[in-house]
Amino acid sequence: MKTLLERPGIIVERRPRILIAGMGNILLKDDGVGVHAVKRLPPADNREYRTVEVGCAVFDALHLFDWADRILLIDAMQAGGPPGTVYRVDSLKEMDMGTMPASLHEFSVIQALEMIQKDPGPAVSIIGIEPEIIDYGLELSKTVEASLPLVWETGRRIVEEWIREFPSQDAVNPPEAYKQMNAISAKADNPFTLEQP
Repeated sequence: MKTLLERPGIIVERRPRILIAGMGNILLKDDGVGVHAVKRLPPADNREYRTVEVGCAVFDALHLFDWADRILLIDAMQAGGPPGTVYRVDSLKEMDMGTMPASLHEFSVIQALEMIQKDPGPAVSIIGIEPEIIDYGLELSKTVEASLPLVWETGRRIVEEWIREFPSQDAVNPPEAYKQMNAISAKADNPFTLEQP
């Protein structure tokens, strides 16, 4: 379901801005599973999301974190399960409080998000993959490689949930550009809908 941004005499529809970020060091085999997953992610329909290969350069992606309403991180996560296990964590707060296992690069992400001057900040979910081998090498282990289809399917479900549930209160104050539409709305007898890409 799309969000409606309301101004006097005009209604503007907007989807959530979704960023899918691949985390990890691709020089250390399964540590880089997030980057490998994003590189091979099936293309988005209707520009539903934007992808970025963050790797370990979290602060270089700060402008994209600031742009997003929703962030999906894909990262290696050591939680004690069998190698290739796929985890879903829907709150960074749970991980920060120690109630959930941490992804291998979660701390730098939390630091980066604290620098974003936006209230509320973006909601963050994590897809974690239990690594098998963290050692020098450019290829994923066969076990972790085999988990990628489940990673993509989990990501697809999360994106669909975000689009369906995106609340109108997330966008009470439309961007400055929409103020230019006031003149149009004053002339219109009935509200109309404009779809924002």
